[in-house]
Amino acid sequence: MDGRRYAWVCDMGRLGVFVLDGNGNQVARIGSYGSRDCRGSGSDYPLPPIPVGNPRTCVVTDDTLWIQDYNNQRVVRCKLGYEVTGTVK
Repeated sequence: MDGRRYAWVCDMGRLGVFVLDGNGNQVARIGSYGSRDCRGSGSDYPLPPIPVGNPRTCVVTDDTLWIQDYNNQRVVRCKLGYEVTGTVK
């Protein structure tokens, strides 16, 4: 759980990191399937923007998410930004 009380969960089955609020609701998904060749913007295979093959663990700080990508034998670093995109009344 981070300082904003979000839980960050690696889901190896759905190939991504899911962000859950204090009630267990999904508020964000980060990453989707990508092979070792997918290296994001500027690479020969730019899609998906955040490629992961098998996210095993993740660590989050105030502005960075680190994902251990087991199948692709790498660590993926994501810069985080927080903004309100909608409100519920």
